[in-house]
Amino acid sequence: MKVLHINSYYSTSSFYKNMYDKQKEQGLDIDVFVPVAKGFEINRNLGDYTIISENHKYDRYIFHLKQKKS
Repeated sequence: MKVLHINSYYSTSSFYKNMYDKQKEQGLDIDVFVPVAKGFEINRNLGDYTIISENHKYDRYIFHLKQKKS
């Protein structure tokens, strides 16, 4: 089964990594899409299944535009 996770909190929290790793161990074909602000620095390993997209900067003030970009 192929699964796409869209998780904007994954870049700042380690809560989800265990779940994603377990899904990989069980043979699921997963991708985790992580939208982050331009220039945001990630200092930890998020896994080879992670796609990081720097797609917003000031969009938090215009929420619907941020959602459309994600």
